[in-house]
Amino acid sequence: MFEAVFVTQVKKKERSPAAIEQQIKDMYFGAKGFNLRAKVVEKSAVREVFSRFGQLALVSNATLSDGTGSIKLPLWNCQIDTVSVGDTMRIENGRAKTFNGELMLKHSKLSVIV
Repeated sequence: MFEAVFVTQVKKKERSPAAIEQQIKDMYFGAKGFNLRAKVVEKSAVREVFSRFGQLALVSNATLSDGTGSIKLPLWNCQIDTVSVGDTMRIENGRAKTFNGELMLKHSKLSVIV
């Protein structure tokens, strides 16, 4: 069943100082349990796709950059309108996977830092 994941906004001072953040240049297929902070530098057009469960869904890929490299983050349905180019994103408990031969992020928690 498709599970909706909502994007939240947090203030910079709420960020945990003990969290260890990964850099994009150090990402590799299979990496998991990492935190990442990066800026949205590009966002693709929204397109309709069928999920692996056969449901129609909307998706847009955001390209994130932290100065060491860039990586794509798929945004699904209600997440799409909450993320804009220029936003700084915080990914918690992230995973690196591949789709069509390209390294991409998967996340447990996605936040826009304001």
